[in-house]
Amino acid sequence: MRGEQRGKFFAFSLRFCREAVRLEDLVYRRYGGGAASVLAMPFAEGCELVCHASDAEEEDRLFLRWAIMYQASMGFEEFKAELLPEQGEHGDGDGRSAAEILEDVKGIIG
Repeated sequence: MRGEQRGKFFAFSLRFCREAVRLEDLVYRRYGGGAASVLAMPFAEGCELVCHASDAEEEDRLFLRWAIMYQASMGFEEFKAELLPEQGEHGDGDGRSAAEILEDVKGIIG
């Protein structure tokens, strides 16, 4: 019983997410018949899989764009590097430290 409750946590958590419909659509598009398994995963594992699916979809879109328009003028990795922002120390964001972000937030809030 405990394992069942834990496994349903990810699907349950999606209900409270602002972008739940978009996330479910992504999961069904990417994993098709295995989507039910993804939605039944524990929250942390499900989130990792959703992040992976999102990254893979972004890479697919970039590849198609490169193949149609830029293949003759530059390599894919060069094209991708020009379009994607540099990733910070933890793999995403703009590379600012937590202290810098906090200072920006304080400036906005007042």
